[in-house]
Amino acid sequence: MKIRRTVAAIAATLLPVVTAGTGQAAGAAAYECTANHMCAYAWPGGDGERIELLFAVEDLGTWKGGVLNDQISSGWNRSPFPFCFYVDSQYRGERYQSAPGSSGWFPHNDAYSSIKRGSC
Repeated sequence: MKIRRTVAAIAATLLPVVTAGTGQAAGAAAYECTANHMCAYAWPGGDGERIELLFAVEDLGTWKGGVLNDQISSGWNRSPFPFCFYVDSQYRGERYQSAPGSSGWFPHNDAYSSIKRGSC
C-alpha cells in the first residue's frame, strides 16, 4: 500500500510538468528565434507554429505533416543572409525576400510552400 501511495504522489507531482511543456507558455515572447536562423511563423506577430532554418526547405507540405504549408504569416531573419519565400514548392512561383535582420508580416499571407537561403 505504501508503494502505491508513493507512486501516486510521484505521478501527481510530474503531471503538471509534462502538461505545461506541451504548448506555448503563457506570456512567452513573440518572435522567439535562435540566433543566426530564419524563423517563420503561422500567425502574424511572430506567434504560433514556427520553423527555424539555416538553409532551405523544398516543400513545406512534407515538413511536420504540412502544418506550415500555405500558413506562414510573419517572420524574423536573424541570419546574416537573405531568405527567399516561394508560394509554390520546389522554389517556384511568386516570391518574397526577407533581408537579414528584418521581421514582421509577410506579403502573400498564408501562401508559402518553400523557402531557401539566398536572394530571390
